[in-house]
Amino acid sequence: QENWINAHLDRTQLHVLSLSDWVNDAQYRVSPLGPKDPFVSPRPLIQSPSNSQASPIGWHQPGRDSSARTDTVGNNAFAQEDWDGKADITGWDKGKVRPDPGASLSFDYPLPTTQTDPRNYVDASITNLFYWVNRMHDFFYDYGFTETFGAFQEDNFGKAAKDLGGDAVIAYAQDGGGYDNANFASPPDGQRGVLKVYLFHGGTSGWRDAALEVDIVIHEYTHGLSTRLTGGASNADCLAWGESAGMGEGWSDFIPILLQVTPESTSNQEILMGVWVMGGGGPGDQGGTKPRGIRRYPYSTRLSVNPTTYGNLNDSSWYGEVHAIGEIWCNILWEMAWALMDSGASRSDLYSGPNISSGNTLAMQLVLDGMKLQPCQPTFISARDAIFQAEKILTQGKHACALWTAFSKRGLGPKASSSGLGRVTEDFSLPPDCASHSVRLQKRDETKDNGWGRGWGLGSWRRFWQSRRLGLLG
Repeated sequence: QENWINAHLDRTQLHVLSLSDWVNDAQYRVSPLGPKDPFVSPRPLIQSPSNSQASPIGWHQPGRDSSARTDTVGNNAFAQEDWDGKADITGWDKGKVRPDPGASLSFDYPLPTTQTDPRNYVDASITNLFYWVNRMHDFFYDYGFTETFGAFQEDNFGKAAKDLGGDAVIAYAQDGGGYDNANFASPPDGQRGVLKVYLFHGGTSGWRDAALEVDIVIHEYTHGLSTRLTGGASNADCLAWGESAGMGEGWSDFIPILLQVTPESTSNQEILMGVWVMGGGGPGDQGGTKPRGIRRYPYSTRLSVNPTTYGNLNDSSWYGEVHAIGEIWCNILWEMAWALMDSGASRSDLYSGPNISSGNTLAMQLVLDGMKLQPCQPTFISARDAIFQAEKILTQGKHACALWTAFSKRGLGPKASSSGLGRVTEDFSLPPDCASHSVRLQKRDETKDNGWGRGWGLGSWRRFWQSRRLGLLG
């Protein structure tokens, strides 16, 4: 909508005291999602991106009763630097640097042609962080992460029964409290989430700012989503350990990789996480001799590229680390998304909102609805069952067999079981009703890794395990 006028009236004198327009036309120069070097790749200037349903007062007013701002503070997010690393849920408003273009709301900050001290481009960094936190707030709102389910907002506009509010995300760029990492603290509804992104060493290429690596920003914000949808927004402990904690990492990878699917994509597409901050980046740089991101394998439906299955949870080197568990779960969801997209469903723009006739938007909706339906402390099996329940509600079981081909291909078939703590039994079978659907299971051959896994040299594996010890990412 073009305008939303807020009027303050004097009922005794019957005249208007003030008028303000809650719809702000703003523009942001940002990095796109994908494995590109933001210093050399085009960074578009996005005009008026806020969603009037999700953000009815725009992105620059922290509540209906607050004054409009011209910096990076609004109803969904407060973004600033934290160079000294001392700020957290408090301290965000204590002398921190924020870009402020004034009434124009033109957050158009260039990056230097060559990388330099990150403080020299902090306005561009914070702008990118602020934009993507707000963009994901609005995106998830369309798919059901609303005020009722604990959306991170200062003002809930009276739309939630408890109407807690007061919990916009506090986002810190170039955080000085660590390096080579990022994290998200997600307390119960009514308390602000805290997102921190640090600088990465970036190999021989100098410091790389994680606030410019969009998949990392989305990964962290998605932790807030999964924590609040699983077990209810008032319970922040449902993804705290074991499989559940690992699945939180998997969902946080799945959202940014699904957002990279285009009409030209095929099920053979391979996607990496965190390519640029690890020293890679640039068009087409998803592999080869460049650094390969922050995960052990690319996400892929090809077993020769990503051989992970449910049974990897029996290996302590996988089960003992939440990010490794997340890689297994994310790749199963990636299989699920492609099963839906390849089953005859069309593909549409995910940012246009849910459309159950499109495979990619249906996959996104099933994942979020599954989070709402699954129990506290979910397992792979209970989360899988919640996705089937969501599909039955949305499409009356139309895509059940397509879903089974994906889950069964990765060992999470109908007879899969778990006795907990890294003791699982795989199942690659299909239910009898789905016998006509083929599951193309390739024999796992660890010697044919396309340069991944065992194809890495010792130095690469050492760097990999060092990143694990750092908790990359939170």
